Formats: sequence, structure tokens, C-alpha cells
Amino acid sequence: MMDMHFLRLQAAPRTSIFFRTTAPAHAACHENYKPYPNAQEAEAADATLHTRLMALAPNAARQLTWSRWDWDQFKVHNGMWKVAIEKAQKARSASDAGPRWYYLDIYGLSLQRPDAHSNPDDDCLHWCGRSVPIQWTRQLYHQLKLLDMQDGSVMQGGSV
Repeated sequence: MMDMHFLRLQAAPRTSIFFRTTAPAHAACHENYKPYPNAQEAEAADATLHTRLMALAPNAARQLTWSRWDWDQFKVHNGMWKVAIEKAQKARSASDAGPRWYYLDIYGLSLQRPDAHSNPDDDCLHWCGRSVPIQWTRQLYHQLKLLDMQDGSVMQGGSV
């Protein structure tokens, strides 16, 4: 699937593509009323995500459905995208052709906020509007500003 996206976007040589990683889900987010106190606790909870999610399932059919969501594979998939983007950037650096790719890693930042989901009783994947997603936007803006300072073109309407 990644190859399909890279191939399709390769035809846009004067384009900058910012890939935002997939944000984590949190099993039993309804039990969390505050962020994790540190990254280590968030990562420890993430390591047992699949087991905790399966324990919450009311029946075998729900377990099967929830297993297909692949919540426990988001970090792995993000890592695959990171490698592919680094490879694309190296290829672009060698030939100066194709789009510029940027990897915005919001996984760790989001992992620490099991309390910030939009409907914790039913939805431990999507986020409240004025919480974690605003931090993603700030991270993107910061990246754009750094690129602008680097070559002076992003914020002034030029291509990156």
C-alpha cells in the first residue's frame, strides 16, 4: 500500500508531503481521567494494548472484530512509513527529483493522553477537538517554520 502512495505522488515533483503518523488508541479510555504521568507508563500500557482490549470484549465475535482493528500494530506501521519516507528522501537527495517527504511523529505525544478521546464510552480511537489534535497542528506549524528558516520558501508561498 505504501508503494502505491509513493508511486502516485512521485509525479508531483514540486510538492512537499507531510506524513503524520497514526495516533494510538487506548483500551478502556473511559477509565482514564488524566494523562499518563510520563512516557514510560504510557509505553508500558501500549505494550499490553491488545491483551487489555481483548479482555474488555464482551464476546468472541467482538474480540474478532477488535482484533481486526490492528490497534496494536499502529506503531509498527508508523515505523514502516518512517523507513519508506527516509528511503524516498535519500533517493530524492541523489537525483533532486520527486516530492519532498517529511515525517511528523505524533505517536508518543498522543500515547500519553488516554483521557482525551471524543467519546470514551464508545470510542477510544478518535480525539476531542481541542486537545491532542491541536498539538499535532502546532507540531506541523513548527516544522513549516523550521523549513522556512532553512530556505526561506515555505511561508512565502514557494515550494519546499
